[in-house]
Amino acid sequence: MSASRGAPRHLVGAGLITEAGECLELRWELDPGEADGSTLDLHCGPAGEFTRIGLDHRRGRVWLDGGGEQHWAGARGALVLRVIVSPASVDVASGDGQVVLGARLDPVAAGQGVAVLKQGSGDWVRSVLTVWPLA
Repeated sequence: MSASRGAPRHLVGAGLITEAGECLELRWELDPGEADGSTLDLHCGPAGEFTRIGLDHRRGRVWLDGGGEQHWAGARGALVLRVIVSPASVDVASGDGQVVLGARLDPVAAGQGVAVLKQGSGDWVRSVLTVWPLA
């Protein structure tokens, strides 16, 4: 797949990458430290719309809007998530192979932003998101 990747963009810590693109490959390296939860929002648009991947670090859960929820002990510590995004679907896999989630999306005029947010109390030790547009 690397042959169809565009130039990578990086986001360190919480924040937003605007105009990331419709078709993306993402790698999120996160050490949640004492954070309660973390989210990765995809298809962020100007009207506030998004598709969310969530991590509950306290309960050890990972979830995807429209794609269910899974127990994952790996959500409690340092982790890597790989995400493939298209206008009609999102697929999530953990670096340790323990989590695979997918969801089909309604093909509406979605935004092209990507956001990383910390939820609740506590601070991250490290969060690095790498985003590649896909041709």
